Amino acid sequence: LVMDKTFQILFKNEREVRLGTELWDQGYPSRLNVEVNYSLGDELRCTISVKNEGDEAPLVVGTHPYFIVKGDWRISPSKGKRCVMREKIPTGEMIDFTITQGDYDDCFYLPGDVILSSNYSRVRISRPGMDFVQLYTGIPGAVAVEPMSGAPDAFNNGIGLITLASGERREFEIEIQVSLVEEG
Repeated sequence: LVMDKTFQILFKNEREVRLGTELWDQGYPSRLNVEVNYSLGDELRCTISVKNEGDEAPLVVGTHPYFIVKGDWRISPSKGKRCVMREKIPTGEMIDFTITQGDYDDCFYLPGDVILSSNYSRVRISRPGMDFVQLYTGIPGAVAVEPMSGAPDAFNNGIGLITLASGERREFEIEIQVSLVEEG
């Protein structure tokens, strides 16, 4: 619900920016104060802070980073649970699945760090509390590995859904480390 919202710059310097917006949408039962902080060091760190300013509210947080891949790519861990979709609609069912090279627009339950490797780079994505990942391969030469705190349609199926009490704040942190593969 925030993809079309205007964010204000709350703080910035050479290595960090903090953005903020208020989510108040007629299709959502509460008002949320959202802050996103990006910092760059040896890794890219993104911290998302959500404070509920209204009544009890359901919450799922996700991001959409894309990574360049060259040649075959691999995800580790490759074994997890896949969210079953029927005609692009989540069924709420989760099945055991092994991720191999292929075409995806699918959500997986993959707790712990995720590593995307190819002949271009090795990308480690740490995301405590965000045990779901949407994989999207619809852009040639790239794989989107999208950390999420819950499964698609969690408002209906409850998979990974968080409920924020009035006044409650939740933080989510994503850390991305990239190592380029040396050509030899």
